[in-house]
Amino acid sequence: CEFQYRESIFKRNKDWIIFSTSLRMESGEAVELQNEADGILKVRNEKYPPSMKCAGSIFKNLIVSELPAAVREQIPSKVVREGKAPSAWFLEQVGAKGMRRGDIQVADYHANLIYNAGQGTAADLVAVISDLKERVRGKYGFDLEEEVQYVGF
Repeated sequence: CEFQYRESIFKRNKDWIIFSTSLRMESGEAVELQNEADGILKVRNEKYPPSMKCAGSIFKNLIVSELPAAVREQIPSKVVREGKAPSAWFLEQVGAKGMRRGDIQVADYHANLIYNAGQGTAADLVAVISDLKERVRGKYGFDLEEEVQYVGF
């Protein structure tokens, strides 16, 4: 499967669709596992309420060592975690929060969260993503990479 950080053979073969899978996992204490799952769900539901129509984060975080030196120098050390800079930080710097096209909107509280506030279209979503990528490219000289997968485009 060639799993890596947000990468696999499945992401490189865009025409592949996974219909089912079997996973083998280590067993553990049920109470501990449930507590961990509950904690993860709590954090996720705060960021992405279950009623929100979104795919989660749109862009991959960036590996700092792979960025041009001039860009690395601009990133505050407090935003870097495990060698990665959040794409949301770059999006904030280009005014992404609250941006809207039709019913497709960038969240006011997280620049890497795009959601459908009503009857947004795929065309609106693609336009917002394209605009955000152009803004970051214009200011920083590199392309953000989407982590969402497009189906039927």
